[in-house]
Amino acid sequence: LIAVTFSDDAPLIGERVLACVEALGDRLIRAKGFVHLAGDDQRGFLERAGIRTALRRDGAWGDRPRRTELVLIGDDLDEPAIRRALWACRAAD
Repeated sequence: LIAVTFSDDAPLIGERVLACVEALGDRLIRAKGFVHLAGDDQRGFLERAGIRTALRRDGAWGDRPRRTELVLIGDDLDEPAIRRALWACRAAD
């Protein structure tokens, strides 16, 4: 198993993040973490368990810094490619 971590301060486009994670298919066993959603005051929570992937709003950030922090676990994951794909989910300035 390979564990890939991804952190980014920039806001991400939720639909793109979800598509990126779902595109990993059966190789991805588990994913979990918070997403700094572009244009949203609430933090996103991404979770993949089995074949179900969900990205939902998870309340206000409060005192926590707005930052995406994800962990993806699976077989034969290409860590640099995953990082590039998630980085490409950044919202345009």
